[in-house]
Amino acid sequence: MIKSIALALVATVAAVSPTAAMSPVQQGELMYERYYYDDEARTIQVGYERDTCNYYGVGGSRTEGRYGPYMDQYPIAYCDRGQLYPL
Repeated sequence: MIKSIALALVATVAAVSPTAAMSPVQQGELMYERYYYDDEARTIQVGYERDTCNYYGVGGSRTEGRYGPYMDQYPIAYCDRGQLYPL
């Protein structure tokens, strides 16, 4: 009897866990930092930019330096209603 109750409890928890484990991160927007370059080999960096996070979502920040014709961008975090979450 106790064994069957324990098995039923484990089955219930296993069935509920995937939906209960969903975090706000899965609904957030991905944020990036961007590096701008003047040359295709990416040896002359001319600018840098990092996304910001506010209640309305991801926004752009002021560019340090300037934009260049070549860019590398890297994901840095998730933004969900003004809260940052790690990758």
